[in-house]
Amino acid sequence: MKRRTLKRLTNHLCGELFAECVVMSHIHKDKQQQIDQMMAKILNTQDSLIMRLSHVEPGNVKGFFKKYNQDLIALEKETDQMIREL
Repeated sequence: MKRRTLKRLTNHLCGELFAECVVMSHIHKDKQQQIDQMMAKILNTQDSLIMRLSHVEPGNVKGFFKKYNQDLIALEKETDQMIREL
């Protein structure tokens, strides 16, 4: 898969997770601080993943993309679990 496509997918996924947090912030006003922290983490992780895609490590490309995929899935699971706990 091309890096360009991966960047689009990353932006789309992070945007969906962020949108879920925005909805949850309107529903659970009492837990605003936790939701704000998760939103900040989503944005920071998105920036980190996009920067990593722009500078792929030479020599270990397969390992790089495997780690990238694991980090993206971990962010999704963590956000999903936090939303379920609210």
